[in-house]
Amino acid sequence: MCGSSAVRPIGVIGVGESTTPNFPRHIFEYLGIPRKRFYELAEPTWKLGIKFLWGSRGRFDYTFNLQLDSRWPELPKPTGFYCDDDFDNASLPGALMRHEMAFPRQASGAPDIHPWHAFHIENKKFVAILELVAREHGVEFTDGEVTGTERGPKGIAAIHLKDGQRLEADFFIDASGFRSELLGKALEQPFISFKQSLFCDRAVIGGWDRTDEPIQPYTTAETMNSGWAWQIDHEKLINRGYV
Repeated sequence: MCGSSAVRPIGVIGVGESTTPNFPRHIFEYLGIPRKRFYELAEPTWKLGIKFLWGSRGRFDYTFNLQLDSRWPELPKPTGFYCDDDFDNASLPGALMRHEMAFPRQASGAPDIHPWHAFHIENKKFVAILELVAREHGVEFTDGEVTGTERGPKGIAAIHLKDGQRLEADFFIDASGFRSELLGKALEQPFISFKQSLFCDRAVIGGWDRTDEPIQPYTTAETMNSGWAWQIDHEKLINRGYV
């Protein structure tokens, strides 16, 4: 149960999302959302991997394809065998990342979109298109604040909303985060913290409007004196975070 971000008291998290190649496969092949429509509404930018500004190498380009396990026809062994000290340009996505490009060009002039790609996408736009498509497929949305629950023999039987509605269902998903409205408060399941195993448990995020900066086809992960920083490029916005 969720609702439109325009009226819900707790809004959609306004950060950039950085995905993997599983994301476009799920969106286009499993959910069946047309690519053209998704591009028009969500306005994603391309991501080929992660540029790590990390350690003694200075830069390490991690791509989504198997750049060190692949084998060029002209070479007797896999690519990784020849990349002890340097594996820049070891694969097509790696070479494109190194030269700040996303895709090669077809003879027609159109981009040749290879399968090893993902997206940077603004979360608000992503949530909006998912809600739009869900409504078109008959999913009903109810906005409301949970004020109480009813237990049943198999868990939660119904929830009560602030406006007086009582909603029954066979299955509930608790997506209330740290508030844990159903799991914690109603079902009294204890919260298991992983704090002792976390090196960092805080983050600072921000961003700025793009001016003349080029749109980078990767996520940047940069080591700092303490922690690390990331950057995600959108068409009109640059997201920056420090962990």
